[in-house]
Amino acid sequence: MKATTRSTYMPQLDGIRAVAVLGVIAHHLSQAVPGSPNLDYVATAGVHIFFVLSGFLITSILLKLKNKVADGSEKLPRGLRQFFIRRALRIYPLYFAVVLAAILMNLGGARGLTPWLATYTLNFKMGAQDWYEPHFAHFWTLAVEHQFYLVWPLLILALPLRVTWIAPLAAIIISLSAKAFYIHSGYTSMTALGTYISTQSNLDLLALGSALSFVYPVLKAKISKADTRTIRFFAYMPLAYVLAAFIIRQTGVAPKWVDIIFGNVSFGLGYVGIVAVAGLSLPNAMGLILEISPFQYLGRISYGAYVFHPFLIDSILPHLKSGQISPSQLILATSIGTLLIAGASYHFIEMPCMSLKSRFKASANT
Repeated sequence: MKATTRSTYMPQLDGIRAVAVLGVIAHHLSQAVPGSPNLDYVATAGVHIFFVLSGFLITSILLKLKNKVADGSEKLPRGLRQFFIRRALRIYPLYFAVVLAAILMNLGGARGLTPWLATYTLNFKMGAQDWYEPHFAHFWTLAVEHQFYLVWPLLILALPLRVTWIAPLAAIIISLSAKAFYIHSGYTSMTALGTYISTQSNLDLLALGSALSFVYPVLKAKISKADTRTIRFFAYMPLAYVLAAFIIRQTGVAPKWVDIIFGNVSFGLGYVGIVAVAGLSLPNAMGLILEISPFQYLGRISYGAYVFHPFLIDSILPHLKSGQISPSQLILATSIGTLLIAGASYHFIEMPCMSLKSRFKASANT
C-alpha cells in the first residue's frame, strides 16, 4: 500500500493563512479598544485553522518522503535530516531574531523566560501557572507547532507503511482522553488555560489536518470526475457546517464537558473541509476572495504578522490610554505597522533563509 501525498502548490492556502491571521489580529485589537465586541471565537478559529493546515502540509511532506524511502529513491536518515533543516530554515530565523531582541531589551521580563522561549516550551509554563506572560501570550501556538514538528515526523516514518494512518487516529484519541481525564479529575489535571494552550489539547486539530493528507489525493480524483452541482455543494458545505456549529455552541445546549472534550473536533472537521476546498481550488465565492492579491500577500507574510502585531499593540496602547490617540488611530497604526514590519521580515529575513531550502528539496507550500 502506497502512502498518498500532495506535492503541488495550492494558492488558496495562502488566502486561508491570511484569513486566519486577520482573525487573530482582530481579536487582539478588540481587547485593546474599550467597548469592543468580544472576538475570542474569531481568534480561536484562526489559530485552529493554522493547526489543521500545519498538520495537513507537514504530513503530506512526510508521506511523500515515506514513499521515496519505500521505493528506494531516498535514504531515511538523509530525508529526515532534510526535513528538519527545511523546517528550521522556515521558522527559526524570525523566531530567534525576535526572541534575541526581546532578551537584549528584557522586554516583559524576557530574560527570565529565556529557557522557555529558547526551547519552544512557553506554553508549558503559561499553562501551569494559568496566566499568559505579557507580550508573549501568542507564542503558545508557536510552541505547540514546534513540539508537533519534532515528534510527528519520527512517528509517521517509524510506523509500517500499511498502518501509518493509525498515527492521526491515535493522536486524536490521546487528545480527547487528556481532556476527558481533565473532566474526570474534577478540573484539576490541567489549569483552565492549560486546556486551551497545551499541546495535548490541540493535538486533535493537528491530527485532523494530518488525516486529510491521507485522503486528499482520493478526494481530488473523485472531485475531478464529479458534476458541477456536486462540486458547488461540496465547496460551500464546510463553511456552512462551521457556521452551524458556531450557532449551536452559542445556544449553550451542549454541556460544558462536551464542549471541552469534543469542541476542537466538532469545529475541526469543518476546518478540514475548508482547507480541502481551498487546496482543491473549488469554484466558490470564498475561493475568489482567497486568490486576490492582497490576501495572497498577507498569507505569505502571515508568520511575521502573527509574531509582530501584539508587540505593536502593546507599544501603541499606552498612547490610547493617555488619550493621545483614538481607537481608530490605534487600529490604523497597528495595521500599517504590522504590514510594514511583517513585509520587511519576509523579504529580508525569511526569504533569504527560505532560499536555502532549495538545497534540501521537498514539497511546495511549506
